[in-house]
Amino acid sequence: MKNQQFLTFVSPSLVVILLAIVLAFTQKSNLTVVSIASASQNVSNTEYLEMTKKGEDLIKKQILTPVKIRMGITANGKAFSRCPSGIAHYVMEFPTVKESKHKYFQGKVVNYVGCSDIEICSFRMDKDETILEIYEDSKKQYIPAETWLTIHNEDLKNNPKYKDPNYQENQENIAN
Repeated sequence: MKNQQFLTFVSPSLVVILLAIVLAFTQKSNLTVVSIASASQNVSNTEYLEMTKKGEDLIKKQILTPVKIRMGITANGKAFSRCPSGIAHYVMEFPTVKESKHKYFQGKVVNYVGCSDIEICSFRMDKDETILEIYEDSKKQYIPAETWLTIHNEDLKNNPKYKDPNYQENQENIAN
């Protein structure tokens, strides 16, 4: 009974974020995919969908592999480290079985450099796992992954903000 009461007060997003943190520090280095989807869950009488291999493959094909190629990352993921390095993704929100405000799998793609993570982009995928979009800050909306990759092609190759975990801090120090 106490566990049920506890789960009533814990949001599904918080559980997912905590799982992502645990997985980030326990997985093999140079991870390419962090999958934290589990069987459909019933938390606070809301049933959430599970991401399938179809969705994982779509994310890998449309975001992870193109980003790794553009950034020149050739990690193979065979070495073990407490602090993994490489491109990974995690899902923060899952769609609900019934139509509601949660219609998408929503997550982030990050570049882990040692124990630091650098956000590459935020994405969403429809519950049928057929449409994948990336949030474009300049347009303040989601756009097709291919369009986002075209817009950011040179940035992914050359901009240190995607590779250096101290980039933002260094820029602030230069400005001051």
